[in-house]
Amino acid sequence: MLKSFLEKKRNGKTFMLFIAVLVVRCIVYSAMVEYRLFPDSESYINFPFRDMLELNFTSGRTPVYPFIIRICLFIFGDKFSLQAVVALQRIVSFIAVIVFYNILKLLLKSKRAIYFLTFLYGTSVSIIGWDGNILTESFALSGTVFFIYYMFKYLNNPSIKSGMISIILLFVLVFLRPSFMLFEGIICIFWIARFIIFKSERMILKPLIMGTFASFILIGSYSYIFAQTHGILTISDPIPRQYIILTLERGYYKNSNDLEFSEFSEKCMKENEYDAWKAWKPVLEHYGNKEGKKLAEAAMFSDVRRYVVDTISIAVTDSAQTFPGYNMYKADNECSQTLLKLANMIENIFSIFKVAHVYALGAAEFLLLLYELIKNKKIDWMHLGLWGFMTGITISSYIATCAEYPRTMICVLPFMYISLAEILNLLFKNDTSTTSI
Repeated sequence: MLKSFLEKKRNGKTFMLFIAVLVVRCIVYSAMVEYRLFPDSESYINFPFRDMLELNFTSGRTPVYPFIIRICLFIFGDKFSLQAVVALQRIVSFIAVIVFYNILKLLLKSKRAIYFLTFLYGTSVSIIGWDGNILTESFALSGTVFFIYYMFKYLNNPSIKSGMISIILLFVLVFLRPSFMLFEGIICIFWIARFIIFKSERMILKPLIMGTFASFILIGSYSYIFAQTHGILTISDPIPRQYIILTLERGYYKNSNDLEFSEFSEKCMKENEYDAWKAWKPVLEHYGNKEGKKLAEAAMFSDVRRYVVDTISIAVTDSAQTFPGYNMYKADNECSQTLLKLANMIENIFSIFKVAHVYALGAAEFLLLLYELIKNKKIDWMHLGLWGFMTGITISSYIATCAEYPRTMICVLPFMYISLAEILNLLFKNDTSTTSI
């Protein structure tokens, strides 16, 4: 009877936790505009599915997010389709909070730490803010949480089911947001490493390795078809544009070995008042994706030392930045002042991470990994994963993109909260209390 009572009490506290998260989210959502459009939004909304079905990939976007928009359009009509997308993003985002709670249950003994970290994650406007935007970030953040959950389930109890769900989920995420290709590479290395080290796991890992390679084959096939239209072997087309912007903005084009490229770039920059964000378009139109990427890449790496120094300098400068939610609040005449003040207060209090914290937590995970390796002569797979993903996401964001780096690395946030959870776990390792905070 006592056990039953305690279980009910604990479940009641967990229920109140999610209610508290929901209340905070409702306050922020109520203060936000109905939905927010960006320059990239149009390419998702007007994605040419007919062309894709004919294997003519005229759009540079991947199809998952446009497909979600199209389903909402089919069900709710043109008038309410984008509102439906936002509603779906908010529902999935809240489900991700519940899944995040279950991740922490796999890692932590302290109920206080579990409740505290779940509340912080669930109320962060760096995460909530994306739910109101017609962009891929909201689903990408939620998908990252789902992926982490099944990977931790695998580490906790290796099985084909949890591993295969991770593979399928990751395959979908790649076609939601191509930056998830980094995850594909990491998970492939993970399966192979486990296969080499753990003989007892090999029967489980064989189908998982095969499934991962099947994903690579399907992605490669898509890339091949994409290349027929866009000239580059990839699944989306931002890289040539980003490389050209970077080359123009940092002045690398001036040192290009291709004189014609250097002179033409200078001409376009002069005509556009040395604004790289305006000049890139005529440069890309002149050279095309394939040649433009090649020339920009050659100019970028003509002086590797300068490129590395510039990139590190930007990363250091960005360290003081907070992670944006790109949320937009309603005008003063559209919303009560009290509600707006509450939303701003929530944003200031609960959005705790800056870019510098990525570097700090990544370094902490590396030291914990190294400590375990030296002391116990074994690999701590959890710390290896957290360090690998945080480091990989950060470095790839600064190398493969040209601006808005905190936005492009936004999927690092779930890993950061889990890393913080592990640090709290060390501080409260003897605390198994079920008392809520």
